[in-house]
Amino acid sequence: LLGVRDELTGLAIAVRELDCRSRMWQPVLTRHVTQPNRVADESFAALLEAFVPFGRIESSKGKEAVVRVRAGGLIAGEESPAALPDGAVLVPIIRRNDRLGEPLANGIQQAKWTFLTVTGRKGNQLQCQVASGMTSPLGGRSSARTLRLALLAKPRLEATDLAVVTEGDKPLPLGGYEVYSKPPDSEDAELLGVTDWRGRIRVGMKSNPLQILYVRNGGRLLARLPVVAGLEPLLTAAVTDDDPRLLAES
Repeated sequence: LLGVRDELTGLAIAVRELDCRSRMWQPVLTRHVTQPNRVADESFAALLEAFVPFGRIESSKGKEAVVRVRAGGLIAGEESPAALPDGAVLVPIIRRNDRLGEPLANGIQQAKWTFLTVTGRKGNQLQCQVASGMTSPLGGRSSARTLRLALLAKPRLEATDLAVVTEGDKPLPLGGYEVYSKPPDSEDAELLGVTDWRGRIRVGMKSNPLQILYVRNGGRLLARLPVVAGLEPLLTAAVTDDDPRLLAES
């Protein structure tokens, strides 16, 4: 969707993409121009920036997955907006349909704490590495009524707030919990800090968009969370309340 509106200081071009398969809205991108003859070029550039390529997860086993890019045969070179280079991070989406092909109620869900990283390609198929904090991240077996999609992760924000709360129906914030970050292909973890009184900590963007966050308390590992900072404003992680253990030890 593209709209152009007249403002006091010039023209504003706003673009937003709706992916019909996953029913996901992307953030609004806005560009400002002062010269009317630049509207066409800036509008087309905004469309390219807002476009999010996606593919279908053909198979997955363990930490490996194969993704077929939509209209991959039309990608003539790396400059194509649909091209997914090595190192690109994908967001898995699970869609469950009824017998008429329409999604069930709450049948479209993003796979929790799961991302795919492109490591290679064979023709139109991408070889991907799966990073997940869940046991069965991609929904188990495929069927005629279950679509497993993957959208390119395009962070639009500078950072993401991580909220660490207790498990259960009435979650409570957990302050003072340590959060570490490391790249997926490294063993060196960096201490980002500790959660504040709201149980929150800000996670900034890195050179590698995918980070593995470790939540610890008193030296005990409570959660391992793959995160793309800047993709969402707030993420909430429900972990075991570890404070009673430390109190008992003391």
